[in-house]
Amino acid sequence: SNDGPPGRLYVIALDDMSADNALRSRWFLRNFIEKYFGPNDTAAVILTTRGGADAGQEFTRDPQLLLSAIDRYPGGTTADSPWMREKGFVDAFGKLVNLMAPLPAARKALILVSSNIPGDADLLRNARTSRIGRMFSETNPAFYDAVSMATRHNISVYPVHPAGLTTETPSEFDTSALEDRWSLSALARMTGGFALVGSNNYDDAFARLVRENSTY
Repeated sequence: SNDGPPGRLYVIALDDMSADNALRSRWFLRNFIEKYFGPNDTAAVILTTRGGADAGQEFTRDPQLLLSAIDRYPGGTTADSPWMREKGFVDAFGKLVNLMAPLPAARKALILVSSNIPGDADLLRNARTSRIGRMFSETNPAFYDAVSMATRHNISVYPVHPAGLTTETPSEFDTSALEDRWSLSALARMTGGFALVGSNNYDDAFARLVRENSTY
């Protein structure tokens, strides 16, 4: 329907994660739908990993359908190897961007609940001290193409690390954990979004996300 003011468009993408992180994700995503999903907004729930026949939810304005899809996600890691994990994620991300690109919305928000962007650790480490695009162009060209398409079609990616704030201090994180968080922030910066990593401040993050996607 074209009645009423234009709403916002969201895709909530659920990536590989532990059962504990899936439980935490269901909590803060429920908070997002219940507090910030407007009557004219549209959203879908999509998995970037394997799921059951009832996994996910097509685009809808019904918050209860979205909540049901979120509650059905149990978490789990499906990749057999780092290479399969990267291939599966890149394929799923590319399909997501291609799905969202032609949608008639001024701005499109992809809320990506993920622990990391898979890729070669050495390249990610080098990219931190050079240009940010190197992370994607040299790690996986197909992923770089998908990111480029996202920027051309006003698709902003908002990664959310499901673990939130931990009791560890940054100095106690291993290198891979730091790179995981940096990779999420890098993807957000390249597409005009922002990442929520190492924080439990979901309310402020979701309020900012809604503000950004209410400006046309």
